[in-house]
Amino acid sequence: FRLNRFTKEQINLYKEYKGGYFFDRALCSSGVRLVFNTNSTSLYIKGITSYGTSRTYYAFEVFVNDKLIGCIDNFLQEFSDNYIEQDLKLGKFEKEFNLGEGVKKVEVYLPFSVVVDFQEISLDDGSFIEPVKRKYNGLLFGDSITQGYDNAHVSNHYSVAVSRLLDTDFINKAIGGEVFNPALSKLKDNFEP
Repeated sequence: FRLNRFTKEQINLYKEYKGGYFFDRALCSSGVRLVFNTNSTSLYIKGITSYGTSRTYYAFEVFVNDKLIGCIDNFLQEFSDNYIEQDLKLGKFEKEFNLGEGVKKVEVYLPFSVVVDFQEISLDDGSFIEPVKRKYNGLLFGDSITQGYDNAHVSNHYSVAVSRLLDTDFINKAIGGEVFNPALSKLKDNFEP
């Protein structure tokens, strides 16, 4: 399964818009995050990454009670001097995270740069899960900076800082290289920002 930041109608718009140039970027998981409370002691994530932007590095970040506990990445914390142009391996990934005991808030940030198809996300048998919502909903439109380009760790992105400061869940509709697509602004989302 794939978690999308665009509706099906909006993704279809990008199939045709400018010859499909932005289509793969629209499939990337920029700004997508899972946020939930649970008593599970573990979280297992498995899936496949594929090309979505000109950047092939990626990182999934997992936080427990607002503290980073681990990542899934393909750059092993070591970039070359010109990491932007590195051609890093995409494909299968999997990792189990130790969440610790008791009830806690878990946040999983998805990468901006690649298309993510999950094969499995699981918690301990018998554990509970409940979504955590922020006070407000918002939309972000923009180009590469807002999409998250060249920020290896999504949690360091300005949109994440702004969302925390304003207690807002943002859906990131930004696409690198895009300036403004009037047709996109006319297609409705399934929530009121």
